[in-house]
Amino acid sequence: MPHLPISKQAGVLANTEMHGVKKAQSISRALNQKTRQKMIAWIHKRESANVSQVYEAMEMEQSVASQHLAILGCAGIVMARRERKNRVYSLNYARIDQIQDSVTKLLYRVEEQSSDSAGATG
Repeated sequence: MPHLPISKQAGVLANTEMHGVKKAQSISRALNQKTRQKMIAWIHKRESANVSQVYEAMEMEQSVASQHLAILGCAGIVMARRERKNRVYSLNYARIDQIQDSVTKLLYRVEEQSSDSAGATG
């Protein structure tokens, strides 16, 4: 980070890390719920759906379906677009790929760390 004093660079890095943590929490919250998992699978099968289709298929109130879709949207897992009077939801496959890559990297890091610590004690 050129042109910033060291103390400001540290602050920028801390803010970036906090932003990453908040994003991870948002993703975890979105994926850690069976109803939202079913919604993701259901939308995937159909490529896209409006909220009426989602709440009818999931057998829930429209407001509940909208809340679940909003949580998935905040995590970047679904995208919404306007079609006439409806919001149509589809999966954000690019974001899902990023999430998958991040989890894979995390697993490799954890595996490497456990291998390193096992080698240090052995």
